[in-house]
Amino acid sequence: MSKRCGFPVTTILLGALVGCGLPLAEIRTAAESGDLEQAIRLARGELEGLQAAGRGTIVRLQSDQTSRLAALEALDLAPATASELLAGWAAPDSTVGETTRTFAQARLAELEGGGFAEELGAARESDDPLVRAYALRGLIAGGLAPERMLAAVADDAPQVRAAAARGLVRAADAGRLPDAVRQALRPLVDGAPDVEVRAQLAGLLDPTDAGDLASLVALLGAERPALRMAAARALGRLPDPRVVPEAAALLDAEVAPAGLALALAAGRRGLTGLRDAYLARIFAGTPTDDPLRTGALLGIEDGDDARALWQAALADGGPAEKTAACERLLAAEQDEDPCRDTLRGVATGGGAPEASLSAAEILFEEGDPAAAGWLRSFAADGEPAVRRRIMSGAAARRYDADLIAIGLADPEPSVSAAAAVAALRVPDPLARPGVAP
Repeated sequence: MSKRCGFPVTTILLGALVGCGLPLAEIRTAAESGDLEQAIRLARGELEGLQAAGRGTIVRLQSDQTSRLAALEALDLAPATASELLAGWAAPDSTVGETTRTFAQARLAELEGGGFAEELGAARESDDPLVRAYALRGLIAGGLAPERMLAAVADDAPQVRAAAARGLVRAADAGRLPDAVRQALRPLVDGAPDVEVRAQLAGLLDPTDAGDLASLVALLGAERPALRMAAARALGRLPDPRVVPEAAALLDAEVAPAGLALALAAGRRGLTGLRDAYLARIFAGTPTDDPLRTGALLGIEDGDDARALWQAALADGGPAEKTAACERLLAAEQDEDPCRDTLRGVATGGGAPEASLSAAEILFEEGDPAAAGWLRSFAADGEPAVRRRIMSGAAARRYDADLIAIGLADPEPSVSAAAAVAALRVPDPLARPGVAP
């Protein structure tokens, strides 16, 4: 019998699905009808202890609408292997509500590049703003015209406006944003009620257009940091932002997040001297582990200058800087052994909780045997935001039965929903890290 069958979290759950060793066919027969039950079943080869833990989680998650919405949000992480689950929800004769059905249709459209155009079009007329937002997402995945996304920015629901703004950003990234639509964005940037929407649309303005430039310059003085940074990144696309007095003043002023955003954007456009001068000011004048320093380490693109900066932080930085530097160096396949040693020290040092968690997550995804135990401690004792972060991040990307079981037993619905989706993402048993012979 698997040792995981006795995992203590099952004793606090509302019942158990099966005893250890019950075949999947019998699990299907015994299971009550329920959406997340199918999600758990879709994790091929899932161990018996996870099935038992999952049963209690499902009962709890299905108890009210708020929990169901938390599950839907978590299922945004689900890969194409969720199609069976989503197809059941999306069917016209399914017993789920309008919100769940529209979510499933939209998510399938995103996973498969379109579909359900008629159903999603009808759902756009719903009185429920969440339904309208899900429907818009699905239509955008199917190639909705940018003009219709622009119209949706005027919806009276913030969820719909946000979905429309994200769709316009995607269209711009794909080179599908007509000039007429871009030109119509300026009044929205200047007057839209949502900071998130204004910031996203500001990034689509053309700093070489006089009217757009005026709007971007005005946003440099905005009260909200997100707006200042969005404007700075857009101005960083100029051939040389220093020709704009307000941008030059930002670069010369005391170092700040907006200035860093501008400098990094300019560096990506080839102005590496401007970028490096700003980074030098940050590292000369701010304390170790200041967010500006870690932001610079994470934001600079790979290259010889970036690697020198990362290596300097690895040698002399504080825990957060060392962690950020190692994240980038490992991604670049540089200094791997020193970085792993450093991350182990940060993860177990106890002096910087955020850095310790980040270091443990990086090592866990690198396959470090001890890191799974460290993450289990965070998952058992951390704040809800920490627990959700682990389940929707590390646990969803790398299989660990005990870590997922802790999440399934969590009393916070958003955490247990994320853990259920982490189970859904479990790959074939022989492909699991630590399980393959």
